[in-house]
Amino acid sequence: MDFRQRLECVAGKIDNYKVEVYGLRDAGVWYQLGFGLLLLILFPVLIVELLLVLLIGKDIGVFVPATVVEPPVLIEAEVPESLRDLIPLARKFGIGCDADRGDIMKAASLEELSELESRVMPRQQEITDWLDTYPETEISDTAAFFLYLGSACDEVPLYRAEQEQGQIQEE
Repeated sequence: MDFRQRLECVAGKIDNYKVEVYGLRDAGVWYQLGFGLLLLILFPVLIVELLLVLLIGKDIGVFVPATVVEPPVLIEAEVPESLRDLIPLARKFGIGCDADRGDIMKAASLEELSELESRVMPRQQEITDWLDTYPETEISDTAAFFLYLGSACDEVPLYRAEQEQGQIQEE
């Protein structure tokens, strides 16, 4: 491992540590205390691990992985021409993490949810036919956006009802 790789490794570990620390801002008080204490205890381990990476180039992988997971990328050229008009919806709602997709769906307006449902639902079979061209375990990131877009479309009635219920309670 050359010195540049060592620095990239250290930067990735520090970024991962920052994500964990910043994640505490939105947590409950007891979680903040417990997890904050754990991070405080593990901080010296992180320092030792970073020193090992810098001095001898050996990543022991105790605290956080050396590699940072790259977010998926939607490549427009991989999408069939007939489905390219759905790319903006796929980018917004085609999220693999159920919790993250749920947050986006909750934040969407009723108009956005209706657009999602009206534009994607009639084309589900076309999307499924395209996705079926991939081996089951080798789906591309681009195709995954459309797979999860279908999941988002299926969830629209749930989030629409949730929003309508919220509007009734406000009145």
